[in-house]
Amino acid sequence: MTNTMLMMLPLTILMIAILVVPPVVVKLSKRANERVKMMERLTLIVTYRCFNKKRDEFMAEMKRIQMAENSRKEAGCLMYEYFPSVEDENVVVLIEKWENESFQVAHKEATHFLEYSKIKDEYVMEMSVDKYYK
Repeated sequence: MTNTMLMMLPLTILMIAILVVPPVVVKLSKRANERVKMMERLTLIVTYRCFNKKRDEFMAEMKRIQMAENSRKEAGCLMYEYFPSVEDENVVVLIEKWENESFQVAHKEATHFLEYSKIKDEYVMEMSVDKYYK
């Protein structure tokens, strides 16, 4: 190596460190943040807008399959409760609280959840889910 090349080597290493290291650190930070969220308590607020005058039938079907009762028995479930809207006869809100997101993900594999999935399309026009971590 020439003297010029040897003098440029520290600068070259520094440039590589500046360009390469920060994106790697950012990626690690995002992954770490995702892992932390998986361990935090999770609250879901699910709003169902049922087809016209179908809310009570939907609620009756959820009661028939014991959706709330069975969900409350699942590991990690802290709350699972339906609330019919006082102002809109087509809306029902579900509030779910889980010890962490991994329990809620496992909930989607439960027999009663799979049955609910089949029923939902018959009664629910649209739904929205809001997630909160604490």
